[in-house]
Amino acid sequence: MVDLATWEGRIWYVDDDSMLLRLGGVQLKTACPRARVQCFSGPAAALKSLRSETPDILISDFQMPEMLGDAFLREAHTLAPTATRCLLSSDVDAGTAAARALGVTFFPKEQINKPLALIDALLRVREEEQS
Repeated sequence: MVDLATWEGRIWYVDDDSMLLRLGGVQLKTACPRARVQCFSGPAAALKSLRSETPDILISDFQMPEMLGDAFLREAHTLAPTATRCLLSSDVDAGTAAARALGVTFFPKEQINKPLALIDALLRVREEEQS
């Protein structure tokens, strides 16, 4: 089991809503104080960064005007196949279906206010993927 207080991984969070992006970033940094948390206001900037760096965990909102989260995570997977991916959505039905089609973790968007649960779940998924 990973100790979130000492885990030094890389977490990227993508959301077009600036308020949720700031809130999510602060909560992720609080939950994992030694992790490198990077926030992106849209998929294009994250995809550009993926060309030179790979996060351990990639969290994306589903509904974004630039590109839907499932399309972003699909493209991100080609650039960073080892990143554990997570889709967030306030539309549970659409988000669950999209995540299932991609084979990624889904969290209802209101769960971002519980970053310990989110990161713990994602790290468990990551451990399973790597074993």
